[in-house]
Amino acid sequence: ASWMFSLSVTADGKYAILDTRKDCDDLGLVAYADISGNSLDGKIEFTSIINEWIGGFSYIHNIGSIFYFKTNYKAAKSRVISINIEKPAEWDLIDVIPEHDKNVLQNAECINGKIVAYYLESASDKMKVFEYGYGGGLAKEIKDIPLPDIGTVAGSFGKHDSKEFMFKFTSFTDPGSSWRVDMETFELERVASTSLGPSCGDIG
Repeated sequence: ASWMFSLSVTADGKYAILDTRKDCDDLGLVAYADISGNSLDGKIEFTSIINEWIGGFSYIHNIGSIFYFKTNYKAAKSRVISINIEKPAEWDLIDVIPEHDKNVLQNAECINGKIVAYYLESASDKMKVFEYGYGGGLAKEIKDIPLPDIGTVAGSFGKHDSKEFMFKFTSFTDPGSSWRVDMETFELERVASTSLGPSCGDIG
């Protein structure tokens, strides 16, 4: 088996998160270390959050000791959960965004203090915005952001404290366009596009 490791730092700069993956399976182990006040030139002691190969866990954000993850653990179509690292034994079934009954949760990220979630619905991506639940509980859906057409969000970029974010969109008629989303009005603005070349019928 081949092992892959990735290290990231939480947005508040307080914690380092170590992800361990095995082969190409969507399974992972997660550990954290409190690095507040640490110069990072010494040994870092990690504490396990997920220490069994039970599912895939992708860190989204943390609010203090409450960490949010997208996971397929006990959710074939994925969900968002919270884990209070001060009470790690209590996290198992804490839903923030429960598994959808039909649609697959493809990705979730924190933008402007909210969760932006991407779902696959009827062969097209859908984008929804949620407010975090108090104390790691259920999130509240506040906006369904309509995409330009039936298609795919090919990539996105934004920060936890940004008031906007960018995403790339592709479809049968759009080989690739870039869009900006205002996270206060939720309006979309096209900022770049790729033109299709001439078809055979356009060549004289």
